[in-house]
Amino acid sequence: MSNRPGKSYQIEKMMIQGARMRVVFFALYLTLVLILGDKQIVLAADSSAQALYGKNLIVNGDAEAAPGTVGGSEIAKEIPGWTRTGNMDVVQYAHGDLRPNSPDPKVLGVNYFVGGPDSPRSTLTQAIDLSSIASELDKGAVSYTLSGYLGGFTDQEDNSMLSIQFEGADGKQLGSATIGPVTVADREKMTKILLRTATGKIPSGTRKAEVQLTITRVSGAYNDGYADNLTLILQH
Repeated sequence: MSNRPGKSYQIEKMMIQGARMRVVFFALYLTLVLILGDKQIVLAADSSAQALYGKNLIVNGDAEAAPGTVGGSEIAKEIPGWTRTGNMDVVQYAHGDLRPNSPDPKVLGVNYFVGGPDSPRSTLTQAIDLSSIASELDKGAVSYTLSGYLGGFTDQEDNSMLSIQFEGADGKQLGSATIGPVTVADREKMTKILLRTATGKIPSGTRKAEVQLTITRVSGAYNDGYADNLTLILQH
């Protein structure tokens, strides 16, 4: 009489081995999911951080996000991306006192910012979240370039300034920079805007940047300070 296991025994053994293999493969699958999941999280964070470098972080810094007005007593209903005080306006080059003759009109676009009617001081403000690059900020490894075209009208001293304030998580100011104003002498008593730039390192501990355009009237009823192509670009 043969002592070899019967066919039913062999089938049962094969089923047990198959079940064990499925458990092993499932465990390997879960391990891979966890590993790749972590990598995906890291990659997503890296992608979010990289998105802040090498591009303009100021929303609607070129005044092109909504239709401009023809100037005068009319002001833009909204200026997307910005919180406005005073009668800050967005005016079309084709209808305002400023002409896009310096620099190339293609650089400046269709509209520009102006202080507006009956407004001794007009401002636009926006906050920029930098928390996704906190680790690099805390190493002092991030620099910035703040720039914009600023100017005014003929021999009037109405002027524009663009400032940036760096703040920590608690809202405490850690540093700041300002470009402008462009004076009448700078403009040679001409109605035009000139490029102004500031560069530097972002202070360690920064989590937010607040950018503000301030246009001040010195004479006349209309605030004739002008600005266009406002940019904030980070490098690391």
